[in-house]
Amino acid sequence: YSTRVLLNEASDGCLMIEPILNKIIQYLGPNA
Repeated sequence: YSTRVLLNEASDGCLMIEPILNKIIQYLGPNA
């Protein structure tokens, strides 16, 4: 693995995780 590939995979992971976190926050917000 090159550093560039690792950085690309890390940024792809963040792009996948961020909308999931936003949905969780929106779901928990009114119920908190």
